[in-house]
Amino acid sequence: MKPFNQRQARYVGIGLIVCGVLAALQLGRLLPIVGLWTLGISLYSLRRQEGRIAAAVNSGMWLIGLGFLLLWHTVFFPGVFFLAGLSLLLRGNEWAVDKQIQALLSQVHDRLSCCQHTQKHNLQKGSSFSCPTGSETILKSKDSAQTQDPSTGETIRLP
Repeated sequence: MKPFNQRQARYVGIGLIVCGVLAALQLGRLLPIVGLWTLGISLYSLRRQEGRIAAAVNSGMWLIGLGFLLLWHTVFFPGVFFLAGLSLLLRGNEWAVDKQIQALLSQVHDRLSCCQHTQKHNLQKGSSFSCPTGSETILKSKDSAQTQDPSTGETIRLP
């Protein structure tokens, strides 16, 4: 058996803390749900790293979807039919879905890193710092694209 690396140890530690909190709050019913979500996320990541995008999207969708369906017992069986139909409809479009998932994860990562930067900045300086919105980021990327392209001239704004 190989020893844990730092990342694996961190994930196992977080998982054990979550299980402890759920047990302490007597929310043991949520353990299978959190387990399905965790398994879905890890299988998505693993299969995506292997280059098996279709398997990654399907395994993530099924496990995370089943986790959500376990929250509401009244819609579990109809929800399984919904997931099966969705799985069939996604067949052949997994690359597009994966692209959207990666874009969403990138946005979440940007927001979280901005929030972490804000917290560090506020602690160090004692002042406020605002995160850029999505529109500001788009405007910045368009401006940088214009400066890199030599065929674009300067834009003149009319009053």
